[in-house]
Amino acid sequence: MRDDDYDLILPDAMLSDDIGLTILESKVFRLLYSANFNENSDTALLGDICELEDELETWRMRQAILAIASARWSRTRQASSKRSTMQMHRTKITFEHHDRTDTMHGATS
Repeated sequence: MRDDDYDLILPDAMLSDDIGLTILESKVFRLLYSANFNENSDTALLGDICELEDELETWRMRQAILAIASARWSRTRQASSKRSTMQMHRTKITFEHHDRTDTMHGATS
């Protein structure tokens, strides 16, 4: 089973950050580290990496927009413990983003 086999709408909550990044991770491993990987030419490999980088950058920009919106909301509406939880979640997502980038570029080594 692959992620492409399912047609589902992702939730808009914090969970969608993780799901979207997990789907990208699955695509990275499918395109760059699968059994078919050795059959691809260097040109195809670079094309796949560029496509994945674009998707990851689109995801990252969406997260930045959501972070700005939630920061405005959190200053006025949330208790400090909830703010801390959101900040920890954003930090975790940032580290995961860097890990996915490293995984993509590791395929060219």
